[in-house]
Amino acid sequence: MKSFFVGFMAIFVAVESLTCYSGSRGELKGKITESFVQEKCDDSMTYCIESYNSKKDVVTASCQRHSTSKRILNVCQKGIEERDELTIRCCKTDVCNNIGLSKNF
Repeated sequence: MKSFFVGFMAIFVAVESLTCYSGSRGELKGKITESFVQEKCDDSMTYCIESYNSKKDVVTASCQRHSTSKRILNVCQKGIEERDELTIRCCKTDVCNNIGLSKNF
């Protein structure tokens, strides 16, 4: 019985929620504004997601959501997609969606 309990606790710890950065950076009324926080994701979500332009002055960061589009989930399976001036990146560890948060401007 004791080994069953220890095994059950190990499974419980393994499914702890992912924590991701959530927020955005962009221009508002001529000024670059930003707000990022760490957010606990829903239990069944596996990805932290971020998108950013080459200057990193336009950035979004979030947890995967139940409403995340199929197109974004396809990108997440690849890990990263770069199109024109936009990079979309997904990762699977706590607060790993921080590449776009570093400022280049």
